[in-house]
Amino acid sequence: MNLKRIVKTMNQEYRSSLFYKKVLYSYLLATCVIFLLFTIVLFLLVNKDYSHTLEGMQDYAITQAYNVNQTTLKDIINNCYTILDRAAMNNILYGNNYDNALALEALELHDNIRMASSLVQSVYFINFQTGTILDHSGRTSIDNHIDSGVFEMLADMTPGMRPLFCYPRFIDCNLSGTIRRDVPVLSMAFYSNPAGAMVVNLDYETYCGMLSLNDSEYIDIILVSSAGKVMSASDQDLFGTDYTDNELYRQIQESAENRGSFLYHPAGQPPQSIKYIKNIGLGITYICSLSSMQIYPENSTLSTLLHYSAIYLAIGLTLSFLLSWIIYNPLRQLKTYIAAHPVLSPEESALSDDKSPAPGNDFDYLSQAYRKILNINTDLQQVSHAYMKEQSKKLLKSLLTDASGAFGQYSAELEALNASLGEKNNLILLLGIDSFTSDQSGVHAETSLLKYVVQNVTEELLSSTVIARHIETESPFVIFLLNFNEPNTEEIIRLLQEAQSFILKHYKITFSAGIGDTVEELTELSLSYQSAYEAFSRRFVTGNGSILAAANLRLTPALEQLYPYEISDSLLNAVKSLSPETASRYVHDFVAAIRTYRIEQILFHILQLVTSLQRLELMNYIAADGEWDYKSLEQSTLNAIEIRLAERCAGDIEQLSKTKEADSGKKELIGEIIGLVEDNLYNPDLSVVFLADHVHLSVNYLRNVFKENTGDSLSSYITQKKLALICNLLLNTDMSLSEISDKLGFSTKNYFFTFVKKHTGMTPGDYRKKMKKD
Repeated sequence: MNLKRIVKTMNQEYRSSLFYKKVLYSYLLATCVIFLLFTIVLFLLVNKDYSHTLEGMQDYAITQAYNVNQTTLKDIINNCYTILDRAAMNNILYGNNYDNALALEALELHDNIRMASSLVQSVYFINFQTGTILDHSGRTSIDNHIDSGVFEMLADMTPGMRPLFCYPRFIDCNLSGTIRRDVPVLSMAFYSNPAGAMVVNLDYETYCGMLSLNDSEYIDIILVSSAGKVMSASDQDLFGTDYTDNELYRQIQESAENRGSFLYHPAGQPPQSIKYIKNIGLGITYICSLSSMQIYPENSTLSTLLHYSAIYLAIGLTLSFLLSWIIYNPLRQLKTYIAAHPVLSPEESALSDDKSPAPGNDFDYLSQAYRKILNINTDLQQVSHAYMKEQSKKLLKSLLTDASGAFGQYSAELEALNASLGEKNNLILLLGIDSFTSDQSGVHAETSLLKYVVQNVTEELLSSTVIARHIETESPFVIFLLNFNEPNTEEIIRLLQEAQSFILKHYKITFSAGIGDTVEELTELSLSYQSAYEAFSRRFVTGNGSILAAANLRLTPALEQLYPYEISDSLLNAVKSLSPETASRYVHDFVAAIRTYRIEQILFHILQLVTSLQRLELMNYIAADGEWDYKSLEQSTLNAIEIRLAERCAGDIEQLSKTKEADSGKKELIGEIIGLVEDNLYNPDLSVVFLADHVHLSVNYLRNVFKENTGDSLSSYITQKKLALICNLLLNTDMSLSEISDKLGFSTKNYFFTFVKKHTGMTPGDYRKKMKKD
């Protein structure tokens, strides 16, 4: 009952509603068009697939034929050559004597060839000297042999070392007592001596069974022997045909390539795709042709396709009725609902006396209701737009730092932003105003105004290529979200350069830019923001007015950003060796070595180098040059830092050279002190105080200068000299211990004994005895 009522309602609406008719006719037309296109596309695809299948079969057919000949036929030929090399074969084929022993061996060799392959149909040993021929039936006279054509074949040949391979011919033969006429065989004749020959006949039917000759009615394969005779073909009637005058065969023989393929257009026939192999191995030419047709009737898939297409058409027509009703039914229900709950005012409703809409005025009635609803929603949209604009600002700021939080808190705004952008790729662009120069005193330096200028000029230029959305933040940067279909960093850089030129010309300021990596998801904008900041920070390396893309940065891998110790040591050595030009060169090499490091790593390495320079300066009492802290370096540029480093090294070299001039006087002082020690070794007053008074210097300064230049304390030096003199007197003189003590000025003999034992471990007497004994 429900189905009957629905059909009745549909019939009524069809007669009364113009809109329903249009929907129904549209669906029917679309179904027919789609059916036609669907059928054509499937037909072409199926036909193309079948064509590819045939091409594969063509490749397989010619390859299989070639492989069969290269294996099976070669095996037979090699076996024949082995038999011919037997000593008995000379007597069998060319000798005049034929005894029983030779006959038995001939039969054995004959059977050996026949049993070597199932392809061998018969074998002839022909001896023209004796006028006999030996085959599986025994030895008979040449004149009485059933296969008289073999002698005609040999008569056409010139005896030589090259045999005749696969010569197609028909023979009469005696098989198991049965005479068979016109049996097709492929003959191989080994005829090197006019006195005799060996002929091997291959069974044609067995040979054809090993080839793929009839896999498809669209594929034909022809094998032509070296004599130009068809030895095998899909068309059996071509067997033995002389093919030398065939146009296709001549075209293949004239080709310079031994393998190839081409499209052949025979007269009055469809074009054919030809694949060939020629003159390889046995001199056989393989020709495989594939008929190129628009339709292949043999393709069974086409009939299946037509059946399914008919089913699809029937289903499509049924669905057209159902879908048209499904689409129209909400409109019908809406008309009924509006009639029962009018949105229009009484004056607007006066168009109709009853609550049912007029049969042909569906959209006129609904348009009045829609305009009323639209007016009601206008105010709501304005409020909503303001709210969404504010939320969008918060969303964009949140996406730069906390994408996960933005996804949870602003999911609706995120969806709306996705819809408004439209394209699939996004990236963050950072713009930062460079430091003012001294000639910009007349420029109004209000930061917010300058940022506004950069924002508007850049946004105007970028909008011609991408969707540019400004992100308002409290940072010193001008930040844009760029949305585009395909990345074109070169075009963005060109537009930014144009903006730089315009702003420099009119406002006398410059700005730098960092272009982030491209991301597809808005939730990944924080990654693009980080890479944009990384690119912008490279301004430290490249200087003001730089436009850098993260994708173009070629930074040294993090694990390879090592401190260049070798260059640093060479630089310090250059300073120590007072070579300003070398030091300047090593400063440049040091900066070049770290130029591709991350900014933080560059600054750390520069501070490490400065620390090494400070250590050198402290050791040489050189005054340090200015402040070298992380923050001040970060606000400078790498080129400026390089200049400062070179100037610092030059200053250190200048001060160090002055210090070394002063050191030359110290060396003279050391020489004087050493001379005084040598001259006063017998003086009991010899001491550091004695020496300081003598050279008019303080005791501490004298000790420091001596220690600094000799590495040994002055007191230790005096003791070592006195001990060396005592040891010499003990070993090389006969002076008594008392005499030596008095001579060197020791106050008491006990003090002399204590001094010697402390430094040698033995008393003076023991020392003298031990040393003289040794």
